[in-house]
Amino acid sequence: MPAIGRRMVSRGWALLAFAVLAVSPRSGGAQARGFEGLAVLANAPGIETLSRVEVIQLMRGERALWGGGIAVTVVLPSARSPLIERVARDVFGLSKTGLQRYWLSLVFQGRATPPAQFESAEEMVAFVRRTPGAIAVVPAPVPEAAQSLVIRVR
Repeated sequence: MPAIGRRMVSRGWALLAFAVLAVSPRSGGAQARGFEGLAVLANAPGIETLSRVEVIQLMRGERALWGGGIAVTVVLPSARSPLIERVARDVFGLSKTGLQRYWLSLVFQGRATPPAQFESAEEMVAFVRRTPGAIAVVPAPVPEAAQSLVIRVR
């Protein structure tokens, strides 16, 4: 490859790395607010309580397995869902666009599998119910039929 081409490729990777750092929740940008008015659901037998930090690690794809070796499947609202802005802000400390970029960078780097995405909280609850290892954050209160999936956050 000619020197000019190598320089352009090199510069492109540097810009991509800068963009990833700029939207990374660990880069010192906006901080996640909390889970007020939200419920954490998980299909992880034996797990009843998680710390706030553990929930954030799981939702950010920083942990790939539950304690029992079951793969974590992150469930997020789709870009068209009215819930996406709230989850992006309160759980990830990002904007909707920042959340999309964050997950695209993880997947592109091969560090995570893409999250399952749904337009409604009802669809998210149904997916968590039928998918071992799934975790989602949805508006509280959750339907009675989903109470067994609710994880207490300490």
